[in-house]
Amino acid sequence: MRKRGASTDGSTRSGGPLSGLSNRTLLAGLAIVASLVFFITAYTLTHFVEGLPQAVSVLFSLVLLSAIALAILIVGSLADIFRSSKAGLRGAKLHRRLVGLLSIVAVIPAIIAFVLSATVLRAFSDEYFVERVTEANLVSRDFANGYFNAESRKTGLQVVQLATDLARQAAGGLSPETAPIGFKRYLLGQSILRGFAGVTLVDRNGRIIAKVSAVQDMDYDLPPTESFLEISDVGATPYIFNALDHETLSAYYAMFRVDSRQSGYLDGGYLIVYIAENPALSEQLLGIRNFRDETKDVRERLAELSQTFAIGYGLVMVFLLLGAIWIGLLVANAIVGPVRRLATAAESVSSGDLTSRVDVRRGDGELGELGHAFNDMTEQLEAQRDDLIAANEQSDARRRFIETVVSGVPAGVLNVSPDGRIALSNPSADRILGRDLGRVTGLALVDVVPEVAPLFERAQLSTVTDLRDQIELERKGLARIINVRISPDDVVRRSSYVVTLDDITELVAAQRNAAWGDVARRIAHEIKNPLTPIQLSAERLKRKYAHRIEEDREIFDRCTDTIIRHVGDIGRMVNEFSSFARMPEPIMAKEDLCEIARSALFSFSVANPQINFTTDMPDEPVTIRCDGRLIGQAAVNLVKNAVESITESGNAENGLIAVSVRIEGDEAILDVADNGRGLPTEGRSRLTEPYMTTREKGTGLGLAIVRKAVEEHGGTFSLIDRGAEEGRGATARIALPVFRTVSTPQNDEPDEPAVTEKEKA
Repeated sequence: MRKRGASTDGSTRSGGPLSGLSNRTLLAGLAIVASLVFFITAYTLTHFVEGLPQAVSVLFSLVLLSAIALAILIVGSLADIFRSSKAGLRGAKLHRRLVGLLSIVAVIPAIIAFVLSATVLRAFSDEYFVERVTEANLVSRDFANGYFNAESRKTGLQVVQLATDLARQAAGGLSPETAPIGFKRYLLGQSILRGFAGVTLVDRNGRIIAKVSAVQDMDYDLPPTESFLEISDVGATPYIFNALDHETLSAYYAMFRVDSRQSGYLDGGYLIVYIAENPALSEQLLGIRNFRDETKDVRERLAELSQTFAIGYGLVMVFLLLGAIWIGLLVANAIVGPVRRLATAAESVSSGDLTSRVDVRRGDGELGELGHAFNDMTEQLEAQRDDLIAANEQSDARRRFIETVVSGVPAGVLNVSPDGRIALSNPSADRILGRDLGRVTGLALVDVVPEVAPLFERAQLSTVTDLRDQIELERKGLARIINVRISPDDVVRRSSYVVTLDDITELVAAQRNAAWGDVARRIAHEIKNPLTPIQLSAERLKRKYAHRIEEDREIFDRCTDTIIRHVGDIGRMVNEFSSFARMPEPIMAKEDLCEIARSALFSFSVANPQINFTTDMPDEPVTIRCDGRLIGQAAVNLVKNAVESITESGNAENGLIAVSVRIEGDEAILDVADNGRGLPTEGRSRLTEPYMTTREKGTGLGLAIVRKAVEEHGGTFSLIDRGAEEGRGATARIALPVFRTVSTPQNDEPDEPAVTEKEKA
């Protein structure tokens, strides 16, 4: 017998490589060294690597600093490993082998990835990117030059024609000297006709003879003196086309030197026309010029990028290598430690009176110790046989007890064989799966619940004893959120699996409704306060100053009306938030559900004559105890959604909305069915949650308010997809307790409505 508290691993404790230093001194030294390395590296990279941004250099410095920290940790751990190996502790050899193997596995892929990435980057940048950018630069330059030349030729023809027309008018007696006003009108008409922004006539001495502008409040300056000198030389081209401002390319001018054959009063003078500004085209031309300037040194930039990539990848590769070694150390510790403890514990058990041994051969190493532990267990099996018989009887009683308990739990439980067939099921599982009681036994799990098939395949292949997932289960048009858990009954043999189905639809909806209710209450509080002063201020501005404004009166009225209208829209949205956050307490009274449905249907049938509205209701009243206003509002919301669904489907002429009321057991059922676009395939289970909408202008509160109002009355609300066989569309269903009257010999007083389990809760 060994003494209580004695060590079972036979190892000796030893300090780390830095155990001689105090913790404070060690931390202070590491902090100083790390700071120096960080600032020196950042300064070196920023000043000696051309084109490296400061942020990147800081990032590289952090990587290097992390690598140094990892190196310090690794050196300390390796020192401990070698000391343990020298002391002859169990698992030291396995420890070293694992660390070496993981280090080799990490460094080889890193080197291969570095070579491949560098090669691919260089080939891509030189043969693809540089050539494409250069080609794009040439194409953009040719496009800009082509446009400029085409515009010059077109404008030149117009200018020559204008000069000829002016000469013809001068011959007819219309000139600046004879009829200045008429001449200006003629010149302005020609400018507008030919699409010029302005026309200026200048004599040979630089004096302006006439000047008109087709653009209001726009006065163009004369071209620079160099342009006059360029076309005034003898033998020079008498025409020039250029931009007024080469920086912005906002406007252009064309200047033509006129000779005596074209106009006597303008002999030797200049005809200048201005081309109207084209911001979009100017922006495109400036973009082409900027693109040309920015890409002219693309090869040098790519070289800098390659240099930065090499530095960064080298640092990252070193960091990853050290990280892999550190992870290898952690993994080795995780493997060697338990094996060492297990072997030592087995040896301590074998030091008792057990004599049987497994033939452990030479070369088994540390795993041979597991054989000794197994021998101890086999010796105990015979002595524990009687205990197992008693335990089996107790297990059988426990099994019967568990079966009784499982049959009454709300969660569905399935027992599945290894080949995937259902052996047993409880009533809750049949209800969740939409099957008759006991009808799923013997069926394949993937056929009954295909949504669970991926998780079951993982459970068959995995060594994990407990797999969980959350699925959306749709049965009979109803979508439910199910928590699935699969566990083998025996970890080793895995003779069967237990599949648990927990319906958490109501829980998830309640949690989200509570969270969204708090959000809606806060939003309504924060938004509602400033709405009234905004609206009152806008109305006061309109009332007090509208008659004083003479200019832009229409704009002033439009702006104030816009403010008032949008404040009203926001107010209505806030009211919806408030309605959802603070649902009023229902005022219960006896109401006819048929009359509520007819009232909700009436206004929509009048407003939408193209849609066919049908009703299916009993002749006698269907009496329920409810708040007529809340249930009526819910019915109106459902009919409104049906109308919008049909309208959005684009088939309003063939639209059909069927409203029916009936009694099923203790519940009154109100169905609103349509043949619209149906329920969405994604997020179907969340349609009744706050702010969940598939419409562009929907707030996502309508169905949430309906559900909340129905649940306040102890009822249930559900959405059912009709499917193709029923003509598509959807059905919204409200189920409420029926108000029944019970006659007694003493009196005929009405009894209370049927109370559901939900109301009791």
